[in-house]
Amino acid sequence: MLITSACTKEDLPVADFTFTVSGKTVQFTDASTNAKTYYWDFANGTSIKLEDRVSDKQSPSYTYAASGTYSVVLKVLNLDVTTQASYKTATVIVP
Repeated sequence: MLITSACTKEDLPVADFTFTVSGKTVQFTDASTNAKTYYWDFANGTSIKLEDRVSDKQSPSYTYAASGTYSVVLKVLNLDVTTQASYKTATVIVP
């Protein structure tokens, strides 16, 4: 017996988020749908260590060391039978 399962359009993850800036700290708020896993890249190119510039939290905050313009990426996965991913990139300006 072969059992198959397929994701419908309603099951696919859609990455989305908002953010607020306070000084050099940015609070990211997840607004994704159908997401079960989160990967954030805060685009802090000055950090060599990966763990200093990424997070797997749903709605993390991040403090930048310097003012600047950063392209932040959120990747979400649904991790169902067929893993589907969605990405959102936003430009964050830190004063």
